[in-house]
Amino acid sequence: MKLAIFTDYDGTITAEDTIDLMLDTFGAADWLSISKKLDAAGATNLERMAAEFADFAGSIAQVEDLVREKIHIDETFKDFMAYARQRGWSLVVLSQGVRQSVETVFAKCGIEGVEWHANALVEADGRTSLSFPEQHSIQDGECSESCGVCKSGHIRQARRNGYTTVYIGDGITDRCPAAVADVIFAKRYLKKYLTSKGISFTPFETFGEIRDALAAMFPAEDGVKVGR
Repeated sequence: MKLAIFTDYDGTITAEDTIDLMLDTFGAADWLSISKKLDAAGATNLERMAAEFADFAGSIAQVEDLVREKIHIDETFKDFMAYARQRGWSLVVLSQGVRQSVETVFAKCGIEGVEWHANALVEADGRTSLSFPEQHSIQDGECSESCGVCKSGHIRQARRNGYTTVYIGDGITDRCPAAVADVIFAKRYLKKYLTSKGISFTPFETFGEIRDALAAMFPAEDGVKVGR
């Protein structure tokens, strides 16, 4: 089975949302209300994030220290990684957060050898701002959303290459990719959103549950040893 698994990072692999933590600590006092108003008005992800980070007051070093201290991961994620590797399944992390968070948290937790994509913080003229180095790396003419990392584009590319696709997520930026994946795992906001749209998904709380569900959906071939 050619299976390509794509997972969100913030609030999905991590127990806490790193963007929320960064903005609560270093962003404008009203960043959340601004973000909600823009989302309700149909703003793109890029527009929302640009507004959220407009008055960001932290340095990159401060952000790295913050996430290193405050962010934890789902304790079952590393076992899930090992299981996917054992089954020969592709596993890619797609984040609308920032690379400094992914790199710092993964290094702290000893996570290596997994492909990931994210936006980035940059410093210039004494200010920290958000950049989108992967904005044009995946060209997806079918997607109307404007994102720093085109999650749906990655999924569609895998489907064109003959993979059955799995998407795992929890938040606003997971709505678009969940709509194009073959198999969806959802929690929190994404779970409520998909329910309201009548889109089928499997609820989850931990990657251990996803591992067990995928093992049941896609049993190992005879003669292939699969263990914990």
